[in-house]
Amino acid sequence: DYARRCAPYLVSGQVVVLHPGNFGGSIQFKQILEKEGKGNITVAETECLIYSCRKKNPVKIWIRGYKRSLRLAAFPSVETRRVLEFLRHAYPYLEPAANVLETGLSNPNPIVHTPLMVLNAGRIEGDEDFLFYWEGMTPAIGRTIEIMDEERLAVGRALGLDDMRSIYRQDRDWFAYQGGTGSNIYEAHVRNPIYQWSVAPATFDHRYLTEDIPFGLVPLEDLAEKLRHPAPTVRAIIHLANILTGKDLRREARTLADLGLDNLAVHQLLDYVDSGSRQLVEV
Repeated sequence: DYARRCAPYLVSGQVVVLHPGNFGGSIQFKQILEKEGKGNITVAETECLIYSCRKKNPVKIWIRGYKRSLRLAAFPSVETRRVLEFLRHAYPYLEPAANVLETGLSNPNPIVHTPLMVLNAGRIEGDEDFLFYWEGMTPAIGRTIEIMDEERLAVGRALGLDDMRSIYRQDRDWFAYQGGTGSNIYEAHVRNPIYQWSVAPATFDHRYLTEDIPFGLVPLEDLAEKLRHPAPTVRAIIHLANILTGKDLRREARTLADLGLDNLAVHQLLDYVDSGSRQLVEV
């Protein structure tokens, strides 16, 4: 566990940035640090990795894209501005998110990767490689992603996160300056030069399912149930991914209960991510 391993070397006032955090990552990291006696550490997270890249070999990383307008939030969110002030020396295009609920819900990978994997199951099990985005993305898969995205945005609106971006708008904000174009999810992925070299996984035992579902789709499903906002497409993709992987990916997930947030009302949850204090929430 990285938080526990880092704890002995952290000193009061330092900042840890998870890049990205996935849903609840910074909350869980902070909670572990508190248990280790390192409560005066600010933990922040980005909504996604700032680079589009691949590890080519043990000593070489191929960075083929750089995201502008990437959002970041600190936990607690009252620290976001302070974190941004010094991170912008290295990453000048970072922007603030409302809180870590927004960043946690705004990683596009669970919404994009998982239906691409599930709905390309036949090709993944085939003998020939294919380009994940440029060949795997189709208009019908794009429509599926857009429906999943609307389910995600509905959860965000229920949490007061009205400025959460659609996946399409987010992709445009990140990559337009590098040649990304298109008027919808499908076009944005098949016309983005950053995506043209991405070869699809050859197995279902891949982080596009084994990471993006437990730490992305399942927390989204969990929140949707809590807020009584149905997310049937998200639920269906999780179910199909369980069949394809032969695993119960919900059992491996990070849930609201794991974070101790399952019994909080919406206003208490928002107070907690803003203040970082359970005492303030409980008053």
